[in-house]
Amino acid sequence: MEFALVKINSVYSTEKPTDYPLAFFINTKSMTKFFHLFALILLSSSCYAQFELLQDSRVPGAPLQVSNSVEYSGSPYYINEWSKGIVTFANGQQVKDVDLRYNALEDHLEFQKDGNAFILDPSKISGFEVRISGINHRFANGLSVSGFSAAAFFRVIYQGKLSLLVKHTKYFANSPSASYGSSMYREIQSKDMTMILLSDGTTVPFKRTKKNLKDIFSSNFESIDQYMKKEGISLKEDSDLEKLFAFIDSLENQTK
Repeated sequence: MEFALVKINSVYSTEKPTDYPLAFFINTKSMTKFFHLFALILLSSSCYAQFELLQDSRVPGAPLQVSNSVEYSGSPYYINEWSKGIVTFANGQQVKDVDLRYNALEDHLEFQKDGNAFILDPSKISGFEVRISGINHRFANGLSVSGFSAAAFFRVIYQGKLSLLVKHTKYFANSPSASYGSSMYREIQSKDMTMILLSDGTTVPFKRTKKNLKDIFSSNFESIDQYMKKEGISLKEDSDLEKLFAFIDSLENQTK
């Protein structure tokens, strides 16, 4: 069994009050050591249990291997580097501070342990969150989005009665810069689709334009437009869209 050791630092007074016998201090020091050891065991067991949860939820098989059979330019990953994050499992349990990487080409989540990469089974998780450049990026799966399976991951900008989602897709394309006979003949390209999951389960594409917003929410658009002007909302900024859709959600709830 492998344990992760955690160092705990504490500060204690070295002065002994004269009102207590020496035996009291000997027992106190013994108890302090005992509690330190007990806390260390609990923390170590917790770390081990979290890793076991990840191991039990991975796709069976050996660690991922990098294949050189097909050469290409570009990256299949949402962010190429490993990022610390949180995995939320289907039963509600969470594992924190894990090295994660989302493969947008294959639409799967990878975690790293001891230098090896493993794929997490999407049927056993409900989402994950990574922090990149100080910003939290939250992804969810198990959503009923037209044209996609329940295993598909979507980045969540807003989630309520209605949801604003982004599907990050990567795909292979022939490289226009490759010369005849070159081994570098393919490149990975990106395609991002923003969509709204309405409260009735309908999915509609969102082009991030005011006209498109008016077409989708025509009955409440006057209030939406006033809110956008008042708050200086930019439809290109995710943080602004999160605020805007929270407002739209409140309007939609009022009209029902």
